[in-house]
Amino acid sequence: MCRTINAMVCGIIALGMLCIVSTAHAAITNIVATPGMQHIATGQSTSFTVTWTVTSNLNSPLRSTSGRFGTPDIIFATVNTVLNQTATAGSPVSLVETVIVPASVAVAAQQQGLSSITYARDFVDDDGIATTGSVTIYFTSALGATFGVSRVALSFDDGTPVRIAQVHDKLHARAELTVTGTGLLQATWEVASPPSTQGEAFFLPLTQVQQHLSAGETAVLQSPPLPANLPGLYLVRLRIITPLTSFEVPIIRYFVGEGRPGHGLPPAPISVLKPGNLALLAADTRFIWSPVKEARIYQLEIYAVPTRNLPTLPAMGDTEQGPSAKEVSTVLSQRPLTGVLIPAGNTQTALSSMVRTHLLPGQIYYWRLLAIDESGVVIGRSPVRELHTP
Repeated sequence: MCRTINAMVCGIIALGMLCIVSTAHAAITNIVATPGMQHIATGQSTSFTVTWTVTSNLNSPLRSTSGRFGTPDIIFATVNTVLNQTATAGSPVSLVETVIVPASVAVAAQQQGLSSITYARDFVDDDGIATTGSVTIYFTSALGATFGVSRVALSFDDGTPVRIAQVHDKLHARAELTVTGTGLLQATWEVASPPSTQGEAFFLPLTQVQQHLSAGETAVLQSPPLPANLPGLYLVRLRIITPLTSFEVPIIRYFVGEGRPGHGLPPAPISVLKPGNLALLAADTRFIWSPVKEARIYQLEIYAVPTRNLPTLPAMGDTEQGPSAKEVSTVLSQRPLTGVLIPAGNTQTALSSMVRTHLLPGQIYYWRLLAIDESGVVIGRSPVRELHTP
C-alpha cells in the first residue's frame, strides 16, 4: 500500500516537473530583418541599415549584445553594438541598426569559397532565452551592389586641400565620389566660420545636394561660393545624409586674411605631385610640384629622422597620411641635412650625386619644399613627406 502511494506521489511530482519545463519557452515569436538581403561590393568597406522587427507574446525587455558576420560554422567578425527595446505582448517593436561590413570580411569569406554570408543577431528575452534573426549578404560587383558611397575626396577648385585667401575672394570646394550600385545621393555642403573654428567648430548649411549616381562613373560635385567675409580659419565638408557611409567624411580648410602669403598671411600650400609619401628613393626619382606665383626660388629641404621601424605598405586613402605633427615638429627643429635650390622657372628636380652622398642606405628622411620671393620671405610651403632610401 505504501509503495503504491509513494509511486503515485512520485508520478505526480514528475508530471509537475514536466509541466514546468514545458512552459519554459521563448517570449519572442518572430524576428524579421528589413531588408532581408544585401549585395555588397568586394574589396571595400560597406555600410547598410537594417530594421529588426521583433514580436513577443509577453511584455518583456529585449536585448541583443552583439552581431556577427559568418555562417553557422564560421564567424569572420563581430559587432559589439548593443540593441535594447521593451516588447509589448502581440505588438511588434522595431530596432534600427547601421551595420558596417569591413572589407576584410568579404576577403575572408571568399577565401573560404563563399559567395554569401549572414549578419546575425541573437535577441534575448527576460528569461534569457535567445532567438536569432539574420540578413543574408551576397558578394557582387560594384555595379550590382547596394547603393553606397565608398570614397569621398575633397579639395578646392585649384585641386589643393588647403587654401590661403584674401577677404572677399571667390573660391569653391569640390567633392569627388566613388559609389557602388545606383541611387539618389542626398547631402549638404556645410561651412564652419570663425570664431567657432577656434574651439568646437559649428557647421552651418550652404546648400543641399540631390543627385542620382551610378557605379562605374566618378561623380564630381561643386559647392556654392564659400564665405570669405571675415578673417580667420574656415572648415568645409560635404555631409552625406543618404546613403549612410562607413567612414568619416573628410574636412578641408581655408584661411582668410589681409595681405598676401608670407606678408600678413601664412605661406601658401604647395601642391606636390611626386614623389608620394613613403616613396622609396631611386636614382631617377624626380620631385615635381605646382608653381607658386611670385616665387623667386624654390628650396628642397631634407631632414634626418631618428631610426624606427619602416612600414610594410604606404598609407592608403585620399587624405595624405604624412608623419605625425609631434614628430615633424621635433625633426624640423633641427637644421636640414641637405637640400637643393631650384630657380623659380623650374617646377621639378632630381637629387644630384653630391646631395645623395648625405643619405645613408636603409634610412628614413623627411622632406619639404619652400617657395621664396625676391625679398627672401617664404611665401609657399609643402606638407612634410617621408622618404626611404633602399
